[in-house]
Amino acid sequence: MAPSEIERVAIISYHSPPVLGTLGSDIGNEIVGGMSVDIANIARTLDAWGINVTILTSNQVPADKTLEEIVGKNIHLVQIPTGAPTYDKGELKGRRGLFAKGVLDYYTQNGRLPDITYSNYW
Repeated sequence: MAPSEIERVAIISYHSPPVLGTLGSDIGNEIVGGMSVDIANIARTLDAWGINVTILTSNQVPADKTLEEIVGKNIHLVQIPTGAPTYDKGELKGRRGLFAKGVLDYYTQNGRLPDITYSNYW
């Protein structure tokens, strides 16, 4: 697939949301750091190229449904509910099934799948 054919990119940021929007981006704590900043920068670059970016993260604000926030011209931050907000790796690892189901449900309800899915974490 040539870069000009790429229209939609999904970025998995399961552990924490990037430094975009209000869905749990509590930058400055000792847990949310470099990876979230890198994901935000990647999303902003893709946005500038006109590529639609969906960033999927586990919930870091209390919610019982999927929340979506537009945080750039072409960037959607999507919070998938997986239980009470937490950054605890053990708890998050136990919720991977809920997260995967939430991602599949999101794309089932909202249409077209991404051309590329990117993740660099567990």
